[in-house]
Amino acid sequence: MTQIATSPAIEARRMPAAARLAAHASRRWPFYSGAGGVARATARVAGVEHGSGFVWAPLRGGAKALVPLDDLVGRAAYFVGDLDPKLSWVVSRILKLGDLAVDAGANFGLVTLSMARQVGPTGRVEAFEPVPTFADALRQSLAENAFSQVTLNEMALGEAPGTAEIAIPAGNTGGASLVPDRYDGGAVTARHTVTVTTLDAALDGRGEVALLKIDTEGFEAAVLRGAERLLSQKAIRAVILEDWDTAETGTLAEPGALLASHGYRIFSIPKRLMVRMRLLPVDEAIATHKVGHDLVALRGKDAALFRRLGLDPAQKP
Repeated sequence: MTQIATSPAIEARRMPAAARLAAHASRRWPFYSGAGGVARATARVAGVEHGSGFVWAPLRGGAKALVPLDDLVGRAAYFVGDLDPKLSWVVSRILKLGDLAVDAGANFGLVTLSMARQVGPTGRVEAFEPVPTFADALRQSLAENAFSQVTLNEMALGEAPGTAEIAIPAGNTGGASLVPDRYDGGAVTARHTVTVTTLDAALDGRGEVALLKIDTEGFEAAVLRGAERLLSQKAIRAVILEDWDTAETGTLAEPGALLASHGYRIFSIPKRLMVRMRLLPVDEAIATHKVGHDLVALRGKDAALFRRLGLDPAQKP
């Protein structure tokens, strides 16, 4: 995939001293959850609760991201240095130098940038982001960090090639979704008709994917159905995906069940504040009411990978 022609540069504002000092303090938040709430509170204290415009956010991993201040994702990036530290932890344990990684639903690129640091200049990251404003900001972040190992694909992933409408809810760009009628009755700031391709088509002949991250707000199963060939060929080593349905119903929903049918072992990141990361087998997490909305799926029996994730490779699925 090639990059689409660039748009005019997004201008970043300079934050007032009080906000910069507040961000310096709040980036010390020690837990793996709660970044959004901390960022919201810090913005209020710093007097920029209703701030707007784009800012450069120094991320915890050392990269910089161009993000909007009037948005959940952007505030968390600026004031905490990450929106979801637990996912960044999983990315850092799975990816190695030279790996190929895929970010489906890249948004402003917090996970994309983390992946790029992990795989290094000898690796590759394929980022998929169909919303023009998000893609424009991510392109500037990639240039700012000199991450030439990332290819930005300005399209969505799904079950079949075509077009679809994506809706962006107010105040949370991370909630942008291709699921029809997902935000009926709610505030939507924009809708775009976007190009959709499949992961099978996009990665034809590219080799093994070390990590696929999917955050597509209810469209995860469609993304996986569009990767049937790769899954059947055991060409995807690990998957991180958002799965609110499993957390809400207490049963493994379609995305996780589809991966399990291909031989993946499914783990849940518990829904609680943690200063030390721990993954739970999804059945155990469901039984003890600790299942979170993020799942990690691992293929094969890579003992070293299991240990890096704090898991016992000898434990039965």
